[in-house]
Amino acid sequence: MVNIILLVIGFILLIKGADLLVDGSVKISRKLSIPELIIGLTLVSAGTSAPELVVSILASVRGDGGIAISNVLGSNIANISLVMGISLVLATITIGISTLKYEIPFLLVISMSLLAMLRNNSGTITKYDGFVLLGFLTIFVSYLFALSKSNKDMEKQILSELEEIEKNESSWRDIIIFTGIGLVILSIGGELTVSNAVAIAKKLGVSQVLIGATIVALGTSLPELVTSIIAAKKGSADMMVGNIIGSNIFNILTVLGISSLFNNLVPDRAPYFDSIYGISIIILVYILSKLRKSKLGIGTGILLLISYVVYVYIGVKIG
Repeated sequence: MVNIILLVIGFILLIKGADLLVDGSVKISRKLSIPELIIGLTLVSAGTSAPELVVSILASVRGDGGIAISNVLGSNIANISLVMGISLVLATITIGISTLKYEIPFLLVISMSLLAMLRNNSGTITKYDGFVLLGFLTIFVSYLFALSKSNKDMEKQILSELEEIEKNESSWRDIIIFTGIGLVILSIGGELTVSNAVAIAKKLGVSQVLIGATIVALGTSLPELVTSIIAAKKGSADMMVGNIIGSNIFNILTVLGISSLFNNLVPDRAPYFDSIYGISIIILVYILSKLRKSKLGIGTGILLLISYVVYVYIGVKIG
């Protein structure tokens, strides 16, 4: 019971720490006169992956590779099956042209590349693989930059997010203090999350991969879940799909790319099932989007929610 309470506290600290760190990083970048578009496409876009990044880095340093890998795979499945599923039950969503034409196929390519890496190394992600993933990341960020320059709506959204962060002008001292506090809170939250997730796995006699792909992944996906529900209720859920796909891409490329540089990520159970299931969900969303001319609604939402229940059920059976 104590481990569960500490795990929940860890999730809360992760989310709050990520908010403070992203806000502070954006303000520091503005003080250094870094172009707003660059800030938005890197710091703000990757901000939702901050909890996963901290958890996976700490897990990597501790030698708990199962948590590091499954946290990302489980979060990505939760983002599409659970977060998108709930949003579609609440509102009909039109998927953007660029999301359907470029981003979903790109997510599919890197997800299949990740599976190939896992198969090639008996379930392990090596430091070499990490460099390859970070190479993919530079391609994706370059694509986002080019897209935003040609898409005025996207550029407006990015800049409006920056304005939301910068409502109150802060001094260098305040920015550094709050950024530092965010980093400390994020680190403490990450440590609580990883250590207690490992403890729970040992007590239940299940793999770290199972705990990382379900409990930890669900906790680190809470920001996306809350944001998407609010967007759906406000009738502004269309951009949500693009944000989820983008978050999943950042999870694979940034989180696994960086965390694998600290240590080879060696899981206690090869996460082939989780990787293949995630790829299947991406293909399902892509096919349904094509068949329904980019409009997805409650039927797809229910199907995605069922797919998440099936994923958790099979995951528990595998252990």
